[in-house]
Amino acid sequence: SAAWRLDLALPPGAAGTLRPAIVIIHGGGWIEGDKSSFSTTKNPPPGNVFDFARQGFVAATINYRLSKEAPYPAALHD
Repeated sequence: SAAWRLDLALPPGAAGTLRPAIVIIHGGGWIEGDKSSFSTTKNPPPGNVFDFARQGFVAATINYRLSKEAPYPAALHD
């Protein structure tokens, strides 16, 4: 299920180096939305995980189950 997936972007040369991390959780009031809005290059800097990675962060964006497929508190558990 897409609820358990994440998109991850690493800064150049990150292997073996500790870096600050950012986790981006999309909005939508548990009714709508998707992690893809933060893992495309359509959003202006620093609007997506790739822009954050270029700035030196490990960046991830996640999905959670929406209320139409799983009632409260499922999204919180995700």
